[in-house]
Amino acid sequence: MLWDYLFISEGAIPFASADPIRVLPACVIGSAVSGALSMAFNCSLMAPHGGIFCITINRKSRMVYFSSCSRFCNSSGNYGYI
Repeated sequence: MLWDYLFISEGAIPFASADPIRVLPACVIGSAVSGALSMAFNCSLMAPHGGIFCITINRKSRMVYFSSCSRFCNSSGNYGYI
């Protein structure tokens, strides 16, 4: 979870290589929902990129944080469901 907030995607590589059938769709769905939310909220950075380092440079930092949290929740929830 900490790596997700820091936007370090290398933390997912061991999990994706161990179980790609479950991890990759869960990550794609979580990222798609997060990207759609950031676009719907009209954030200045349309993709939640940079994690907590870029939240302060957005004009709607709370919405970017919410989008980033939704990415984590959706990815982990979908992983448990799949």
